[in-house]
Amino acid sequence: MFALVPTTPLDANTIRFIAESTNAMLEARAAEQSARGERGAGARRHTPIGTRPTALPAN
Repeated sequence: MFALVPTTPLDANTIRFIAESTNAMLEARAAEQSARGERGAGARRHTPIGTRPTALPAN
């Protein structure tokens, strides 16, 4: 997260430009994360420990 600290007063157009740029960046990041989530939905990359099948010793 970052904070803008203006040294001069900002006009409405500058504020609007900054807000639109920030919103576009956040939307792109959200779309990227949702695309990543859809690709891996329901599928795990690794099986959790304890759920792997193990061979029983033969007597």
